[in-house]
Amino acid sequence: MRGAVFANDERIYFAAEALKKLGIEIDCANDYSRGQNLLVKNPQNYDFVLLPVRGTEDGTILQSAGTSLFIGDFLKGLPEGTPVFTGRQTEYLRQLNLTLYDPFKDPEVSKKNAELTAEGVLWFLLEYTKKSLFENSYDVIGAGHTGKAITEILRKLRLPVRQAARNGHLDTISMEQWERETPSDVVIVTVPALVLPVELAESWKKPVFVLDISSGQVGADPKIAELKNITYYAAPPLPSKVAPESAGVLIANYIGWIMSDKNIRKADIAPAKNEG
Repeated sequence: MRGAVFANDERIYFAAEALKKLGIEIDCANDYSRGQNLLVKNPQNYDFVLLPVRGTEDGTILQSAGTSLFIGDFLKGLPEGTPVFTGRQTEYLRQLNLTLYDPFKDPEVSKKNAELTAEGVLWFLLEYTKKSLFENSYDVIGAGHTGKAITEILRKLRLPVRQAARNGHLDTISMEQWERETPSDVVIVTVPALVLPVELAESWKKPVFVLDISSGQVGADPKIAELKNITYYAAPPLPSKVAPESAGVLIANYIGWIMSDKNIRKADIAPAKNEG
């Protein structure tokens, strides 16, 4: 079995290394030069492709040092139904006759990646807030895997934390209640939909540190950064910052499972189906 990997961060590079340990032959383009070398090879010889987590909008991917690589012709040359793994199944990719898989929609991968993200949140807060962790209070917006993991790790440290979700229950308050009340010192947004508009932030009468880790950083309006009392950050991919090897192994194990003789039949039956 042979795979082509286009890596633009350490997480995907370590995924490539982990795939090799699974006995899979891998050609990894983790810089511009290696990317050019991979693109001259025959795409018909590859059983699957691993793209950067953010996928591609137009056949171009960004690599290190700000360089870009056009892989559109390579993707179009793949055999029909070839499995392609990426965290964002863009409209561009959907129009190709390929089978798309999103590792992060797998429940086990999602849960473990959320735990790595929670560790990344701690790292980010230690790096970018001006106070001790124990001098701040925290609001976690969202009750999915990531929101739960962040809330759990903060509570293990015995930090004051509230969790807010659309429908409050047990230890979680409703979004309506959260919007009415005074925010905590730190607000961590995990919901991939706008839940923190400028109007809400303008109503806050205290300094607030806002960290948006939602997919695509769409949970908080970036214009809140213009408010004097708001410190706003759109987080980078945190697992790739704090635990790239662990994050890469998660992706590799998922690919290995899908590409096993038992599971790859799903792709063979419906080559154009989006399996994410």
